[in-house]
Amino acid sequence: MTFPAIVVLLPISTRVGRKWTTAIGLFIGGGALLASVPFVSNDSMEWFVVACVMTGKFGAAIASAILFLYTTEIFPTPVRNLALGLCSMSGGLSTALSPYLGTPMQSVWMGLPNAIMGGLAVLGALSVFILPETIHRKMPDTIEEARGLSSSKSEIKEVPDQNLPDICEVDEMDTGKENYI
Repeated sequence: MTFPAIVVLLPISTRVGRKWTTAIGLFIGGGALLASVPFVSNDSMEWFVVACVMTGKFGAAIASAILFLYTTEIFPTPVRNLALGLCSMSGGLSTALSPYLGTPMQSVWMGLPNAIMGGLAVLGALSVFILPETIHRKMPDTIEEARGLSSSKSEIKEVPDQNLPDICEVDEMDTGKENYI
């Protein structure tokens, strides 16, 4: 489900922005898991539970793929690597611990892991709306600039279209030959 999620993610994230793409992915993932909760112990509805879990995986793949980009755009240059590393470590730790937590929770109630994971995903989707939108904005270089990301739309300084130099520049060397850089 990761490849289709990335195919869907690319055009959406450039049109609606990083915040909405993250929220949509988390809502899809969490909503699908929460929809499967009443049917987890029903063997005749196993196909529905599998469809919900695969839809949840699709939404989670969208959210996790965009979060790498979104995280680097929110944090200023001095702490950008640290913030991305901390977020990646937290995600990896939760992925590593989830099998050890899911099995004991299933012994309490079969739908408990899906209910907790789905609820946390929806809570995360709602939490995304606290963060600023970063599309078409200059990445912050200082902590003060990062604080300014949450300012109103009228104060946003959008990145202007610039005429960038060509990648291939002709360099005349002493030999008289042209070298392409």
